[in-house]
Amino acid sequence: MPNTPWYVLQSKAHQEMAVYGRLRGKGITTYLPCLARTRTPYFPGYLFIQANLEETGLGLFNWLPGSKGLVQFGDWPAVVPPAVIEGVKKSLAVYEGQMEQEIVRGTAVCITTGLLAGYEGVVDRYLSGKERVVVLLSLLSHQTPRVIMAASAVTEV
Repeated sequence: MPNTPWYVLQSKAHQEMAVYGRLRGKGITTYLPCLARTRTPYFPGYLFIQANLEETGLGLFNWLPGSKGLVQFGDWPAVVPPAVIEGVKKSLAVYEGQMEQEIVRGTAVCITTGLLAGYEGVVDRYLSGKERVVVLLSLLSHQTPRVIMAASAVTEV
């Protein structure tokens, strides 16, 4: 299906996996980007489908249980360029690769994003399942404040 267009399908709340299964069962190429650790959708309420709408028709997607239908601009379903699908896959792989490396207690880190970007500290603990860490900031004062942040916001020094 290299020349078949991709579209975005909107699902009802928390129905992404059910819609994914129904579409796969009907032979529709479907891509539901999920975070590996939590199995939660990367884009809650949305999944990508690759289909020839002249063959399948819109009714399949509009009346499928758990589906709200294809995302449309005016009367036409919005086509997603294949480069966007590949970009999402690559971005998710990079993100998952960063999350795979659980940061251990005592690791010296530098904060890379947000208001505290540039500050250094030491990981106090990793909050598993939430992709967050508690960092003890290194400041000139005698107090060492703790901050909780996304694990992706720090890098090892």
